[in-house]
Amino acid sequence: MGSVRAQAIDLGNPNNWRILNQFINNRFTGGTNAEEMLSIALEMLKQKEYSLADVLIISDFIFPQPSPTTIRAINIAHKSGTHLYGLKIGNHNSSSELFLMKIWRISGNSI
Repeated sequence: MGSVRAQAIDLGNPNNWRILNQFINNRFTGGTNAEEMLSIALEMLKQKEYSLADVLIISDFIFPQPSPTTIRAINIAHKSGTHLYGLKIGNHNSSSELFLMKIWRISGNSI
């Protein structure tokens, strides 16, 4: 998922690792639309080929806590076996990480 607009990348397809590499090497500015990002991820999970998939969100997580409707959809996904993980870029605190199963962090010093 990206800055301002969301992007889903299927990492089950080895050809898409190049896309992930390009994404990580970009410099982003602007805000993250968490509702859009989570909506895209949750919609993909409804597709048969992604029904058992996990989700990795790469972000600075500087966005408001998702809406109650989105949190309910995340909890339903958790109950059906999906895990949402985060790769957090930066050192700032955020309460919006609470819906994730696990978070890995990359600090500004590590980039």
